[in-house]
Amino acid sequence: MKKILLSAAFAVPFLMNAQITLISEDFESYSDGDVLTDVAGDNGWREWGADFGAATAGYSSLASSTYAANGSMSGRSVSNETVDSDGIFAWNNINAGQYMIKMNLYVPEGSAGGYIGIGDNLMDINETYSSMYYIISGDTLLLVSDGAAYIAQAPLTPGAWDAVDLMVDLDANTSEIMVNGASVGTGTAGNGNMAINGLGAFDLWGTGINVFADPVEYNPGEFFYDDLEVIDMTGGAGIEENNVMAIGVAPNPSNGEFSIDFNDYAFDNASLTITNMMGAVVYTEKLSAVSNSSKNLNLDLNAGVYVLKVADNTNEFSSRIVIK
Repeated sequence: MKKILLSAAFAVPFLMNAQITLISEDFESYSDGDVLTDVAGDNGWREWGADFGAATAGYSSLASSTYAANGSMSGRSVSNETVDSDGIFAWNNINAGQYMIKMNLYVPEGSAGGYIGIGDNLMDINETYSSMYYIISGDTLLLVSDGAAYIAQAPLTPGAWDAVDLMVDLDANTSEIMVNGASVGTGTAGNGNMAINGLGAFDLWGTGINVFADPVEYNPGEFFYDDLEVIDMTGGAGIEENNVMAIGVAPNPSNGEFSIDFNDYAFDNASLTITNMMGAVVYTEKLSAVSNSSKNLNLDLNAGVYVLKVADNTNEFSSRIVIK
């Protein structure tokens, strides 16, 4: 059972700067009924408490063509006689900076709703749970900060799509939620736990939680979601490179054409790897002897933030790169 704790909270306004989309999922590459744990493990999908690519617990989120905010597909979480969706959509943890977490939500008429947790990418494995979470209760959306009171309560429109944006400042420990473009409340960013544990996953649970009942009721629910995005409002400044040693990349940002400067480091038989924020490898190459040199690359990559790594048996060099 997920923990749901409530107490007092407050926050200050959120400031927006430059923008880079780090994470996005529009579900258009899937087919109706796809079990996302099975078909999209490489894209960061798994189940609560299960390994990537293992849909053994029956908790996976599903792809659906029933409703879509844009295009023809969306994600679905549902709790019924055959499935109890509790899907995890995860990426590399982020611990600093300012971010907008965007999604479109659809709650069918008569549905008990569901739960959306926002936390680190191992919140289920390490039992850190969600630093912040939405409770969808019929026609009402609640935002809660870990160990805090409700930050906001806003109406939803059953049978229609609602745009929900959460802006979090991990440095200042503040947050603001907007529904359909209107600010509905401010609070903390997980009482500081999001900066400590990391921003690295959505937990999409198809169980409606009636927090207005005493005791709290858990009911079979259903909701749909589309256009999931995490946007860096600081142009990538909050992404840690976690380097052992650094290499130079210029220009950075680039359109995919850039040069790597090895900064006088020498090595033999190294591997060059570029990964996206999901940790998926988008480019790899074996390098022979490198010494006092540079390497030019011209890659066709989607806009976003990537980690470029060069490693041999002795050293590891890495740098964050931004593709416009």
